[in-house]
Amino acid sequence: VFRDWAGQDSHVEEMNMLFNIMDRSKNTLIFDADIDDDLCLWGLSRIANFSRENAALYYNSASYLQGYEITISDNYGRTLESLVDSIKAGKKVAIFTDYSDDKGTISAFMTWLEKQCPGKKGKAFDRETVRAHAPELRSHPNKTISDWMKNDELDFLVVSPWCACGWDYLEKGYDFDEAFVISTAGFFSAQKIKQMLRRMRMTRKAHVYMTNRSQAAFPNTTFDAIRSEKGVVESEMSTINAWKVRSKQAHDIDMANPRWLLLELLKEGGAIVSMDDSDEI
Repeated sequence: VFRDWAGQDSHVEEMNMLFNIMDRSKNTLIFDADIDDDLCLWGLSRIANFSRENAALYYNSASYLQGYEITISDNYGRTLESLVDSIKAGKKVAIFTDYSDDKGTISAFMTWLEKQCPGKKGKAFDRETVRAHAPELRSHPNKTISDWMKNDELDFLVVSPWCACGWDYLEKGYDFDEAFVISTAGFFSAQKIKQMLRRMRMTRKAHVYMTNRSQAAFPNTTFDAIRSEKGVVESEMSTINAWKVRSKQAHDIDMANPRWLLLELLKEGGAIVSMDDSDEI
């Protein structure tokens, strides 16, 4: 994955290693999980012995979004009401949040849901608590989650962004009926929400809560600033420095108007999208 969602310096060492390995390799295969095709193609083009004649791009035509019914809302109260109603109705629900448990937030949310839905059982994990209390959920999600369901230990699962990509659940007969993505802090990009919606492979209905905000977005703003202030253009940069700028710019574009971009991505994937906006009340 060529994208960097955690800050432009968080994966520099790994990415530098990757580019060095690709430069020395006879053949390179990159599996980008369709997160950012443009950045993936750029990464291929920076390989030392790259040539268009010997390069090929294979698109994954499979879409877990095809026919997916998704409601996007900017009304937090109505989203929580729909969530509680689904759990009370006996549906198995997967909930992706931007909460952590540093101050007990994700645990408190799970407890609140259990109080609102008497008799229903939930489990909640952020990236720290899942390592400490349920590492098997990270390494063997199919067996772990289905066992919880078989043993009547799980009606809803609350997770933080640790499982946004590189992790999924697919166990036929023990599916999640609905997925909820709740973005209260506003740092989920459209691409990240799209990835979250696809983690539960058999789920075909979802609700997304996100605020309706937007800001101006222009391509290559950082490259333009570097050229203006330092007189350096992209072709003169090292590969890793160019990657840092391109990764940052891609993330900035994602975050400029995530609601609009998410709608476009979902439609492109074949999802059936409805909008539940506050101004419709």
